[in-house]
Amino acid sequence: MPKWPEKVIFDASDKRTFAIVSQLKSAACSGQLIPWTGAGISVDPPANLPDGKQLENPLQKALCQAAHSFIKHTDKVLSKDLKKQIKTFRLEQMLESLQRVYGRNFVMDYIKVLDQNIWNKNHAMLAALANSGFISSCVTLNFDCLLELAHASFGRSKTICPLKNDSFCTGSGPLQLEIIKPHGSFYLNDSENRNPDLLCGAISEIGDRPSNANRQVIRQAIIQCPIVLIIGYSNHDWDISPILFELRKELNHIYWIEHSDNPKKHKPNTREIRVRELLKTFSIPSTIIITNTSSLLQNLTKELGVEIPPPPNNVGEQRQPPDTSFLIETQKNREQTALATSLILRHGTTRRFLMNELLKIDTFKKTPSLNAVLMKATGMTNYSNVQEITERMKSVTNLNFRNTTDDNAWHGYQYLRKVIRPWPLTNIFFLPLNIFRAWRYFQRAIRYSTTEKHEVNTQPERDYISSSVTKARFFYPAQVPHGWAENFMFFGKSAKPFVRLFAWLSLHLYRKAEQDNKTMMTSEYFWMRHLQARILAGHCINRKVVEKHLLEIDNFFCDLHDDAHKMTVYMCQAFIESQSNSSDDSISKLLDKAEEAIISHERFDRQEALIRVLLYRRYFTNQPSLTKAIANIRTLV
Repeated sequence: MPKWPEKVIFDASDKRTFAIVSQLKSAACSGQLIPWTGAGISVDPPANLPDGKQLENPLQKALCQAAHSFIKHTDKVLSKDLKKQIKTFRLEQMLESLQRVYGRNFVMDYIKVLDQNIWNKNHAMLAALANSGFISSCVTLNFDCLLELAHASFGRSKTICPLKNDSFCTGSGPLQLEIIKPHGSFYLNDSENRNPDLLCGAISEIGDRPSNANRQVIRQAIIQCPIVLIIGYSNHDWDISPILFELRKELNHIYWIEHSDNPKKHKPNTREIRVRELLKTFSIPSTIIITNTSSLLQNLTKELGVEIPPPPNNVGEQRQPPDTSFLIETQKNREQTALATSLILRHGTTRRFLMNELLKIDTFKKTPSLNAVLMKATGMTNYSNVQEITERMKSVTNLNFRNTTDDNAWHGYQYLRKVIRPWPLTNIFFLPLNIFRAWRYFQRAIRYSTTEKHEVNTQPERDYISSSVTKARFFYPAQVPHGWAENFMFFGKSAKPFVRLFAWLSLHLYRKAEQDNKTMMTSEYFWMRHLQARILAGHCINRKVVEKHLLEIDNFFCDLHDDAHKMTVYMCQAFIESQSNSSDDSISKLLDKAEEAIISHERFDRQEALIRVLLYRRYFTNQPSLTKAIANIRTLV
């Protein structure tokens, strides 16, 4: 029994090579094979399209240079941290932040480089396999329509864009191939310029969690074809890989092609290591094939007796990403691009410093749209200072710019946080007023959500927060009794009756939220908050099932480089240990890990998160002493 994933170097002298081709042939003949493609299949000539890394590099460089101009003369540590963080920026993140500053046209102009009509041999071979009935569907993360064009000479294909709830057909005759595009597509039409309406290039369109629409369509395809052949895909996204992981029980085998021009001299790289680690978690038969992609497909089509049509004679130019020099050409552009950088930065110190520098710039004060973005972003930078956030959000909501629903809901939530965290004592006297303010802003958000419905419908349904505020109306009120349950933890284990009472109230509201919007409550953060309330209320849980799900969430946040939410995972694990009557040491170790994650990464919500860890430590272990706990909280507040 081989240890999965198995690694095979594609070589004519290796017996395993023949075995791999034979296995793929058998899967194709039985109609169980589904190709899963990424940008790598469109890189070869004559298509000559850039891959994801080539699209990311120019944007990373421009964002780094713009932000660096504001901090290079002040702090070498911040400068070094800035470069380190920008290297982790994903294409969709950068396009999202630049879209917020420069508008939607920027995204469309940048992605337009992928609008090509000259396909290559890889597309031709997949099209030929579909024409011969060996494959019936294909999943591709690409925006281009090269597979559709290659197949058009054979017959009819249908392209499905689940996030846009739309589809289009290419070619004529009976349907032979269904092409699923989870990130959208260019739309083939008769005009010179392709229609970009089906494209999803930024996070606001893709979503920062796996979409249910994509889940359903991909699941249907994999149930019919449970053997996946992954070609030209780097496993470098947060919204598609988790879907593949969720569907692992439906899969019979994964064949993952790791492209190499010279397989015999291939050395493991970071991408291959990342793929190997992912496949280990699947615990199903899987094979990493080190090969030249075209060579493998050619061997497969030859074995199946499929005739491959030649690619177009006209060779496409080597396509380069659009020029991004304008992003830093003038002082105004540098300021705007630096703002876009600050929107993606995660670490508190660098982001906060850059925001403070941007707040001094008059250009933003005179431009309502940019001022709204900056004020909201700086509020989120100083997440622990609730008073500062509410003041900044007043400026944003008064501008009535961009998403009024979201801004009012966020403002209302800040007033609820004042109710949840009544430090210092004087805030308790303003508790009724803050509840009224929160209720008023939520009501405004719900009212605005009906008028903004036509805009909301252009976005996919999010697993994070529903596009309609009315669907999330129970979650935020649930945070009030949940927050008070945490406040009573200050008095240690002796406060258990009060903690349980408030936890029960919050659990009642969480259940209403789950009935109202199940999609939201099953997503990572909301599910963990619900889990904490269940444990604090004294409800029994299935430890084995919960721990397994927490491990999956932990892996997911590792892929996102999201250490703040990893801290929440450690806290949940501490909650589980407390319910199992584990020793104080085992609980403390988990809380130590949560604290280390907060301190080492300097998150923007660092202070509040540290207070929560301190309260949990006091409640579960009666440590530190009451006097020390008071001193610590005063220091943190």
